[in-house]
Amino acid sequence: MSASSLDCRDEVLGSTIETIKDNFDPASTLILAVHDDQHVSYYLPEYRHLKLDAMRKENVSAQLSPDIKQVVIFDKYLSPAPGAPVESLPLAGKKRLNYIPRKPGQRSVFIDYNSMTVTLEK
Repeated sequence: MSASSLDCRDEVLGSTIETIKDNFDPASTLILAVHDDQHVSYYLPEYRHLKLDAMRKENVSAQLSPDIKQVVIFDKYLSPAPGAPVESLPLAGKKRLNYIPRKPGQRSVFIDYNSMTVTLEK
């Protein structure tokens, strides 16, 4: 790994953290992370996050607390499922931070490990 790629990674990480803090209330946001869960714990301790074990290779379903209004996809290995009502914010390096706004009646978050996609379900 080169110094320039590490600089780019650090720039995107810093931009992601700043964007989350500037745009999402910790009281109503859930953050999903697979490989970057330690960054979430360290830099965003006030946010709830769902740590996903990359070694388990199985689907995960978790109930959403009633006060969660959006689910932020922190990890670059996860993406919204096709057709999911995703929104995004710009980050450094022409990257985007995806998040899924919660609709009424959606009670859980589902992560499909085969496709590495995220869905909010009823």
